[in-house]
Amino acid sequence: MKLSKRLTACAEMVEGRNTVIDVGCDHALLPIHLVRSGRAARALACDIRQGPLDSAKRNISGFGLEGKITTLLTDGLDGVTAAEEGDAVLLCGMGAENIIEILKRAGWTKNGVHLIMQPQTRAYKLREFLYKNGYRITDEKLCLDFGKLYVAIKAQGGCSDCNNPLFTPYIENDPYFEAYLAMLRKKFEKASLGSGEEGAKAGKYLALLKEYRR
Repeated sequence: MKLSKRLTACAEMVEGRNTVIDVGCDHALLPIHLVRSGRAARALACDIRQGPLDSAKRNISGFGLEGKITTLLTDGLDGVTAAEEGDAVLLCGMGAENIIEILKRAGWTKNGVHLIMQPQTRAYKLREFLYKNGYRITDEKLCLDFGKLYVAIKAQGGCSDCNNPLFTPYIENDPYFEAYLAMLRKKFEKASLGSGEEGAKAGKYLALLKEYRR
């Protein structure tokens, strides 16, 4: 089973966890890979829709992993708690706003849990939320998959010594970093032409980018 480049970037951030909780598991490809590769002993595959869970169950059964990967129909992490301290939670393939709402309802994720997140949109909003709500970013990775840049963010509970919402020092030496900055600049230049709060925020982010280049 071969993972996409973007999911591989997330998988590489999971290191020897006991139980991995994958939110929005789709076909359970990521939990299956993590258990088979030894990066996780067990996994819980969660999804809000029954269809993807049924597909996940078939894949789990196909690899003979029913005893190590279980499925759960739920909205985000509702009704889920970490089985053991130090477990990992995967939040990939959804927008930053969805990830934020899930974390707001799961305060236990600040208690030693490793979060691996890959927001499909507005990663800067996710970073701002993490900084303001008791999380610290411990790693980031960029990857290019089918012509689109993705950022994977690893975080856990604790105070942060960084508050830059656009990027962290972890990706400043990444080969895709310049392309990432160019993508942000283009996005914010367009958004800054708008009115209201979003336009003002885009202007603020543009100023941060210019300050970084001085």
